[in-house]
Parts: sequence; structure tokens; C-alpha cells
Amino acid sequence: MKKINKAFILAGGVGTRIQLNKKQNLKAFIEIDNKTLLKRHIHLIKQYLNPETIYVVITRYQNLFEEDIRDFEGVKLIFNEKVSNVGGLELLLAIKNINKYLDPKEHILLTLVDEYYDENDFKDFCNSISNNNFSIMAAIKEFHFPDEYLKNYSVIIDREKQIITKSIEKSEKIISDFFGTGLICINKDFTELIVKNLNEGIKTPLFSLLNKSEIPRYYILKNVYYNINTRVDVYELEKQIRKKTVKYAALIF
Repeated sequence: MKKINKAFILAGGVGTRIQLNKKQNLKAFIEIDNKTLLKRHIHLIKQYLNPETIYVVITRYQNLFEEDIRDFEGVKLIFNEKVSNVGGLELLLAIKNINKYLDPKEHILLTLVDEYYDENDFKDFCNSISNNNFSIMAAIKEFHFPDEYLKNYSVIIDREKQIITKSIEKSEKIISDFFGTGLICINKDFTELIVKNLNEGIKTPLFSLLNKSEIPRYYILKNVYYNINTRVDVYELEKQIRKKTVKYAALIF
């Protein structure tokens, strides 16, 4: 069984197109079902993975984040350099920053705070990373609408070998039935590759590198998933949650 001792939540994103909260429009503080996205991530990680430490990677507004995590033990803040995120540079620098916290060959969980995962999917993903042989495990989703596919990274998979054979950041066309999410488990060999690339001036996007690892496995999300970028995303997600709640109540009665 693989023990994951560290989890990292990347939480520096600003929702300029959302403006649903008063906390500088930070996506981490968007409330879904009466809980901020950040708190929901922390709760899920603690309940289903229970690492020694959860690190929240931020770029600013330390006081706001300290307020949101003050009731949790084992949660720490890490500051990442604020840069233009053209080509996913901010994400790459976050991984470079994370790398110094890792032990050799260590695996870590990585999540993006502006993504919403169904609780059962998150639980099953954590079970998969605890009981599998892999270098990287990425959560992927079968797409239903072109928009959700094209705003994520694309993945081509080999179902027989259960591996990712190709990943493309922001593909301009649909090349497969699946897109990738920011819920991934990676090892230090992978973070070292990113550090090496950056030191050499190579800025290959993070998710385009997934298939460069030795055993890039995948887990298919089966339930509700949202990458939250707009007000419409928030409203649609809340509608899905209400629908699920009503369906569950109907089953009980």
C-alpha cells in the first residue's frame, strides 16, 4: 500500500469572470453548498487520504487564507511567485516550489482549488493511488460537451494497459473521448523533470508532460466534475448538487 504523506492544493487563482465573493474574487473562497472550495478540498483530503501535511499554495492575501484554514490542523501555506500564467507558467513555478518539500521517490497528491470533484469519485481515486503501481495517476473524465473538453487538457489512453499514452495541454480540437483534470498523484521524479526543464528555459506545460513518466496511469471520474471559471459554472454546479440531493431524498422516502 502506497502512503501519501503530503498533499498540495494550488489555490492562487483569481476568478475575474465570477465575482461571487468579497474576498478579492479568489476562487478558493467561492462557496458551493455552504462551504468554500478550499475548505471542501481540505475536508476531502483529510477524510480519504489523511496525509501528515496539507500545503495550500498561494500567491497573495495571506490573511484571507489563514482565516479560512485556522480550524484545521496540519495545514500550511506556501507562497508561490505571482507571474503571468501564459502557457501555464504559474503552475510550473508552483511545482518547482513544491519540489523542495519532497523526499526522493516520494509521491504526493496535487489538486486545483477551482475544480469540484464528487465525493465518491475522490474517495475512489484515493483508494486507487493507495493500491496501485504507478509513477503518475491522473483523474480523467469522459466529455459530454466540447466546451468542457477544450478548456481542459486532452488525454489519449490505452485501456488494455490502463495507461495514458498522450496528453496535450489545451488541444485545439477533440482527439479522444477523455479530458484530464487537475486531480493527480505525482512523484519527485516528475517534479524534478519540471525543475530541470525550467532551469534550461524549457516551459513545456505541466499536463503535456504526463506521458513522459514511466507508468502514467489514470482513474476515470464517474460523477459530477466542474472546472469553475464563470458564474455559469457555479450556477450549473449548484443545480447539479440540488438535483442529486432531491434524488437521494426520494430514494430514502
